Amino acid sequence: MDAKNLALLKDTAADLGISLDKTQLAKFEAYYSAVTESNKSFNLTSIVDEREFVIKHFIDSLTGYEYIKEQGSLIDIGSGAGFPAIPLAIAGVKRVVALDSTMKKVNFINSACCALNIANVKAICGRAEESRAYFEQFDVVTGRAVASLSTLMELAAPFLKVHGLFVAYRTDGSEAAAAVHAMQELNMRLVKAHDLTLPNGDPRAIIVYEKLAPTPKKYPRAWGAIKRNPL
Repeated sequence: MDAKNLALLKDTAADLGISLDKTQLAKFEAYYSAVTESNKSFNLTSIVDEREFVIKHFIDSLTGYEYIKEQGSLIDIGSGAGFPAIPLAIAGVKRVVALDSTMKKVNFINSACCALNIANVKAICGRAEESRAYFEQFDVVTGRAVASLSTLMELAAPFLKVHGLFVAYRTDGSEAAAAVHAMQELNMRLVKAHDLTLPNGDPRAIIVYEKLAPTPKKYPRAWGAIKRNPL
């Protein structure tokens, strides 16, 4: 990785309150190389420019860390090539599960993390609404660009322990206004909606919810029902 891009990652992480040491930075570099190499064989990301990759995958993923760092376990819904799961794991989240419905991506994450000694990550293959064996097991759920905020909340809430946090990576914090009904229906509480700007000028928002009580048993619904009638 170019020294300027590595410095951008380190300095921006520091601005976010994250101190990355040499070992952590080396893991970011190695994961970048693993993604770009595997991307030649099958599609992991459309972002191929190194600086844009660092900003839109690594730095973007780290913007939610301040709400997660004290928590013990996290599941990332629709993790894709491992974002935000892998950057959060490298930064220090104790236990990270990356959930994705594409087996090739799951196999890539597990293989790369094993090779790079990122031991606090496990990737599993499945759809969020069907992964009931993992419900109510996590302190934090993350999701980035998977679906609308209300739909993502319906998928995320069942995985959380009571008083766990749902950390949604969005483009605009104003999305929270459209998810009020979902929030109430799912026994969630809005903690914070924080707008920010990435180093390339792109707008981002971190929207954080707390789970106040068990998720009603009827949620999550089957995917077809969610699409037909979102909360």
